[in-house]
Formats: sequence, structure tokens, C-alpha cells
Amino acid sequence: MRKIGWLLGLALCAAGTAQAQSTQSPATELFVGPSLMRNGFTAPSFSLYGGWQVQASYNFSSHFGMTADFGGHYRSISGTRVSEYEYLFGPRVKASMRNATLFAHGLVGAHTFRVAGQSFNGFAGGVGGGLDYDVSRHFSVRVIQADYLRVRVSNAWFHDARLSVGIVFKF
Repeated sequence: MRKIGWLLGLALCAAGTAQAQSTQSPATELFVGPSLMRNGFTAPSFSLYGGWQVQASYNFSSHFGMTADFGGHYRSISGTRVSEYEYLFGPRVKASMRNATLFAHGLVGAHTFRVAGQSFNGFAGGVGGGLDYDVSRHFSVRVIQADYLRVRVSNAWFHDARLSVGIVFKF
């Protein structure tokens, strides 16, 4: 009976050590920062929108996780305020290097376009990625994030590009 107790204790210690080695990546990351979106990426004429972006990511392992991405972008055209919002979710893969992390994600969700007191909702999807530079164990700087977004509003498809920078908090 004593030998079984020792074996169980040894197995639990080994499992804890193995788990500690496999969880090098923080479980949760929160990104906040300014964002610039180019509306009509493939069109000859386009609009630039300034705004913000917030992302929450949960890492299931050191290379795979899920991301929730929210953004808002604003512009005034001929005195009329135009707003666009994205609500996106999807998988994320990442590769960590010595002081940096490269990541890529595929996102789907919804898009809201507001102009002159009217609101139009539609589908949004996108792909993108970026580079985070580690400042400390719990803090990184997002050097760049670039996303291609395909948005459907009022039965028309739009191709948008979004660039973001900011701060990443790791928990």
C-alpha cells in the first residue's frame, strides 16, 4: 500500500512538472490600441478611418488559441459622421521566438455601418496576423497587426484593410 502511495505521489509530481513545462505561454492575452482602417481596399477611391481595437485571446496551448476581436472606426465625410464596428471571433496560431511572438488568425462575425442616424448590419470575415515584442513576462508591445476584412453590408461586398499597434497584457 505504501508503494502505491509513493508511485501515485511520483506520478502527480511528474504530471505537474510536465504541465508546467507545456504552459510557457500565458493563458490569456488582452490587446488594446489605436487602429487605422482603409475602407474599399480594392477600389480606386477609398476612405481612411481612425479608431480603436480590442482583442482578447485564450491560449489552449503554446501554439493554438481563440480570439475575440472588437473594433470601432470613425470618419466625417462632408460633415456627416460615419462609424464602422467589427465583432469578430476565430482561431489563432502563434510561434514564439526569444523576445517576440508571431501570430495569425482567421476571424468571422458581424459588422455595423452607421451613417446619418441609420444603422446597417452585415457579415464580416477576415484573416491577418502580426508581431508582438515581449517587454516582460506579463507585457508586450504589438509592433504591427495587419488584417484583411471582407464585409457585406446592404447586399454589397467591401474589402477593407486594417492596421493596428498597441499594448498586450498577459495573464
